[in-house]
Amino acid sequence: RKDAEQFLANREDTVSGGTSWERIAKLVDVSGKGAKGGAAGSGKERFRELLTSLKKDEKAPGAFLSNRDNNIRYVALNTLIRVVAIEPNAVQRHRNTILECLRDPDISIRRRALDLSFTLINESNVRVLIRELLAFLEVADSEFKPTAPNKRWHVDTMLRVLTLAGNYVKEPIMASFIRLVATTTELQTYAVQKLYTSLKKDITQESLTQAGSWCIGEYGDALLRGGQYEEEELVQEVKEHEIIDLFASILNSSYATQVATEYIVT
Repeated sequence: RKDAEQFLANREDTVSGGTSWERIAKLVDVSGKGAKGGAAGSGKERFRELLTSLKKDEKAPGAFLSNRDNNIRYVALNTLIRVVAIEPNAVQRHRNTILECLRDPDISIRRRALDLSFTLINESNVRVLIRELLAFLEVADSEFKPTAPNKRWHVDTMLRVLTLAGNYVKEPIMASFIRLVATTTELQTYAVQKLYTSLKKDITQESLTQAGSWCIGEYGDALLRGGQYEEEELVQEVKEHEIIDLFASILNSSYATQVATEYIVT
């Protein structure tokens, strides 16, 4: 969001001044080009200083996430998204506050909080976080359609939910995903490749299996044609017998629900 990007660029204090979190915020490349007045040196040096500042002031992000200023909350979420891969424990401490941001009136903040929430999921908190994310998606899916960065982001977000919590996803969410794929011709090859790859790894998630069975059955020709995508995990070539083998493994398993079976055989 443009106003949040300007928020850092217009700050008068230098990186060496202010609180530890202010230094963190100024070190983060919010706009992709870096904030004015940012630290000198390489990106690695700036990021190292960012992590050092975060360790010194771990409670600060929570206060900034609760700030009334939308720009500050957005910058805080953006910062944590960039830090979470390096310092996951430091970000996990603010999980409850991050989840509260899913209810923020600002759609940009909700979207950023959603992206960050996915990165926090691990074995110890998967049930709690998935329950929160599903509750959020049940009421927010329709409003994300016109405000999502693009339809591919929407497809990826829904796929993550189906893959992580397909046994908890209610029928309306699964149906919404199927409609999204059906009405987005330019992403059908991408979607069926992602679904095929996910099902090859795991057929235990009910909604993923049902959505994948329908989409692959409907757009199997697109899967066979393949396509070029940057993700290494996407298959580049699928043979017809491999699709048949996948469907057979589903039908012969205990995860073959009536719905999935109907999608496959018809």
